[in-house]
Amino acid sequence: MRRLRSYNGRMHLSRLSTFPIGLAVVLAACSPLEALRTPTPLPSAPSTTRLPRLTSSPTRAETPTPPGMPPDAVTTDALPLIRPTRTLLPTQRSLALNPDGSKPVFCPDVHFSTVADPSRSQSVFPQGTRTIYAMWGYAHMRDGLTIRVEWNYYDFSAAEEVVKRTREETWSIAKYGESGMILDEALSDANGLGRGLYDVSLSIDGVTSWDLECGWNIEFEVVEPEPVEPVTSPDGRRTAIVEPPGTILVRESDGSHRSILVIDEVSSLAWMPDSLHLVYSDRDRTEQIMGAGGVGRRDSLWIVDVESGDQVELGTTDENFHDPRISPDGRYIAVVTGSGWGDACLMDLGLAILELDADFTQLRTYTPRDFAGLLKVTEDSFVYPVDRPGLATPGIWVSHTQLEVGLNWTCVPGDPAGVYRLDLSTLQAVKVAGLSGG
Repeated sequence: MRRLRSYNGRMHLSRLSTFPIGLAVVLAACSPLEALRTPTPLPSAPSTTRLPRLTSSPTRAETPTPPGMPPDAVTTDALPLIRPTRTLLPTQRSLALNPDGSKPVFCPDVHFSTVADPSRSQSVFPQGTRTIYAMWGYAHMRDGLTIRVEWNYYDFSAAEEVVKRTREETWSIAKYGESGMILDEALSDANGLGRGLYDVSLSIDGVTSWDLECGWNIEFEVVEPEPVEPVTSPDGRRTAIVEPPGTILVRESDGSHRSILVIDEVSSLAWMPDSLHLVYSDRDRTEQIMGAGGVGRRDSLWIVDVESGDQVELGTTDENFHDPRISPDGRYIAVVTGSGWGDACLMDLGLAILELDADFTQLRTYTPRDFAGLLKVTEDSFVYPVDRPGLATPGIWVSHTQLEVGLNWTCVPGDPAGVYRLDLSTLQAVKVAGLSGG
């Protein structure tokens, strides 16, 4: 069953309003002692199936600031993505202060997310993300304890760690309870967090008191997303612009514009021939591994009516479709698949061609295996699309049914790499040039 979604308050006729800058902390008790190791799941996120609705600009909920904690701007500079080897300071190491299960402790398995939901945690975020929550369990707390929370930012260029925000508070059982989970600790920047490495440092009465049985994760990374260039509709009346990480701005020829909010991050964009529908990929980084390139990165593919806001899912994150290239009549969409990760003969990168009907229902998906004239791969080899001058992946359409694309193979005899013309009407492939242009 295909998924449908509409803006439901996510589409408006003017730019998004900004929201207050600052770090917000609310300690929310939520469950008994078991919350320390197995947090009680929050209600599931709203379904992506939404009723069509066009609304005015949504009101952004402000994150409350606790007493004694003035709002501060958090600014970061663009830094090279070079991750150093880091060693925890003695005060950051666990002191194992909970042998009998009665000492006040925090769980160092911190969940980071753009929403206050630990089930949607991730460790990699795109640059421009405005708010990131940190959530962790606590147990055996009592009145009068002094807790300290620090958000640290590792400055790669200076090779030093900078404290972005520090807060101390006296624990109140009446307010927070003895055991539970902190759900609303958030680092915010109205201009978007800059790329770099971040972590949180937590202490109770000046001591880092961890329960190591519940895991260890105290850091996350903000990375620079791949740029998405503006695209003009075939009739020249509209231009779609990506405002990182997850907003598509559609500007009309008369100067008016509307914004479309996307769940996570827009990673690619293309117009359909009717100049009414956009095809875009929505990047999900919840499974992406920090410091490992694109490993775990996944995309879903959607088509949206820019006037009504109605959207249809063309490909799930399991299919991992992105970088759409649409045939002149809109019947076919060529896409790149996978994260781009490769190792020896393995390659998480591929080519697919989607065939759609008039209602944008996917009729069939073609891969290189379906075309005669291409070297067949085995379980130990892969065929994948490659760029060449003037021919970026996933290729160009030279007719309604013919796609020219650069292809290469891993771990096969000979040198089959080259530019191939794939004909959807005959399912034949013909090599028309080498990758170097010859």
